[in-house]
Amino acid sequence: MNKKTVIWAVLFGLGLFLVFFRLEISRYLSDPVALFAAGCILSLISGVGLLAAVYRGTEPQP
Repeated sequence: MNKKTVIWAVLFGLGLFLVFFRLEISRYLSDPVALFAAGCILSLISGVGLLAAVYRGTEPQP
């Protein structure tokens, strides 16, 4: 895997972590609804980026 794919995969994992666990990280980030929304947005964006990085990197075989 190249560097961009790894970065997209890590961001996707972080987004899923925020969605599923919604931990109270600090008193500034303790709103569960905000963590759920941020996790959904991060997962969607990084998921699209991950798919684009994977499919753009493959070349069609003759």
